[in-house]
Amino acid sequence: MSCLEKSINEYHQLKIDLLKVVKRLDTCPYDGQKGMYQDIARCYSNEVKELQKLLHRKYHLKFCYDRNEDGSRSQQ
Repeated sequence: MSCLEKSINEYHQLKIDLLKVVKRLDTCPYDGQKGMYQDIARCYSNEVKELQKLLHRKYHLKFCYDRNEDGSRSQQ
């Protein structure tokens, strides 16, 4: 497996983990735990963004975004 493939796999795994944390945040029954999951989600989100920057610099990859119905951006 090439370095590019490994990096992309790492990126996808980070996004999967982030989605799992966000799902847990949405279903969390206790307010005290919500803050913890928000912090974890924020950390994962920052790591995803940093890895995007790295992949762009190193491999010239561009990440596409799509507009939601409300005008906000979502990553594709």
